[in-house]
Amino acid sequence: MNRLLFSLLLVVLLCSPLFAESASLSVRGQAHVEASPDRLELSLGVSTQGASSQEALARNSELVRAVEAALLEAGIDKGELKTGQFSIYPVWGKNRKSDREQPEGYRVHNSLALKTGKLALASRIIEVAARAGANEIGALRFSLEDEGRYRREVIALATVNARRDAETLAEAGGVTLVRLLSVQLDNASVMPFQPGMLRTTAMAMEAAPPITEGPVRLDAQVQLIFEIAPAARP
Repeated sequence: MNRLLFSLLLVVLLCSPLFAESASLSVRGQAHVEASPDRLELSLGVSTQGASSQEALARNSELVRAVEAALLEAGIDKGELKTGQFSIYPVWGKNRKSDREQPEGYRVHNSLALKTGKLALASRIIEVAARAGANEIGALRFSLEDEGRYRREVIALATVNARRDAETLAEAGGVTLVRLLSVQLDNASVMPFQPGMLRTTAMAMEAAPPITEGPVRLDAQVQLIFEIAPAARP
């Protein structure tokens, strides 16, 4: 089960101490939910350099194909991979004789964006990709396939918390809640678990790194405004 942690921030506003028709009570409620992730997202990049753009591109394409093949062999489906970013640009350096900038070669960068529900393969994915030639591994995060479900849950919890506090305040203050005048969603956010950026090379990778997923946190804050009236005397 998800662990539910609640924090409540309360603001009370009595617009009229004489309880005129415009008297109101404003309450802000907060809540957050922590959910177990069911999706892994990762960027696997290959950067190569060559004397010419054709040389750099040919080497890069060879390594990208090798990385993709290694991932498929490790258990990743082809539909879980797509091209992320691609760039090719000259590498500049100073000419020793003229002291002027001139192109010394070309660098090509290509990356694969991976999204999969196979969280148990996280360490294996990084290991095989690095060994196959991926030298820029990062943007690792654990997220939720159905964020909307948990977002609705945390918004509902924040609303319930706000209403309960409004009822408590009304009872303690000797007033009654007449009707709900306004409902406002101040904030609803999703924070995927991100272990941190990785930078590695095939030569540096001797074993699969330990990767442990953490919870995804969802927060919501709502504001309710009620019309109030003096409580009926017994």
